[in-house]
Order: sequence, then structure tokens, then C-alpha cells
Amino acid sequence: MTHLQTSPAPLAGKVAGEVPPEGVTEPKGFILKVFNVHVRRFDTHTTVVAASRSKARAEAWTLYRESYPSMTIMAFAKEAHITVARSPDRFGHPITVLGKGAFFLGNDSQYVRFAYPGGTFGLNAHPFDVEPQDYRPVSYQREISA
Repeated sequence: MTHLQTSPAPLAGKVAGEVPPEGVTEPKGFILKVFNVHVRRFDTHTTVVAASRSKARAEAWTLYRESYPSMTIMAFAKEAHITVARSPDRFGHPITVLGKGAFFLGNDSQYVRFAYPGGTFGLNAHPFDVEPQDYRPVSYQREISA
């Protein structure tokens, strides 16, 4: 994820056991975490956003299955080591997408990744559909004149 600006208080998706700063509350309905997946057989790493470790394993398997179609989920489970990762800055912060409440997952140069409350997967939004605008990619942030 690129173009993420530093936030003084990441709200959700933090490392297990980490306590939010005083006065900061968790947004209700955000259940996603960031997981690192290391596959020993291929000596590769990938990052997956999922609601649980098992869902992260299933998501990672679908990614690897495209390149290795003969690999079963059981074989993948034996080779994959999954750990909770530290979330990027602002991961899980409340945003608005097309006027509806959502949670920020990240952005790249073209889209904003988000999840709806209770959502178990991420979606892409056009940056101009996202508020506040500082959650948009830098190239989509514009000055608003009065």
C-alpha cells in the first residue's frame, strides 16, 4: 500500500494484545486483520487481509492456486505459516464511501480499498467516492476552494 499518511493513533487491525491510546475507541463492526503468509516450499511471502487466520489461509491458497493448480488446500496448509502482521497506518479508520460508513484498508495510485462494517473482504472504490479526501491517493486529493 502506498501513499498512506501517518496517523497518530491506528485504531483497528493492530497486533494482538496492543492497547489503543487513551481516549481512542475501536470502530464498531470492523473485524479484519492483516496476516503474513509464508509458504516454505516456495520460500515466498504474501500479505492477506482477512477476518481470521483460517480465512487468511484460504485466501492465500486461492492466490497460490493460480500458479500451482495441482496444490490441494491440505498440502498448502502443511506448507503455509500464517502470522498476524502489524497493520498499516490508518488501517480500520472510519471513512465514507458513496455516503455509506466503511473502514479504510489502504490505497494505491488508483483505488481506495475499504470494507463495510462486518465485512469479511475488501472492496475497491473510486477515490472521488471516498471522504474524507485525505484517505484518497495523493493524485486524487484536491484543494477545495471556498
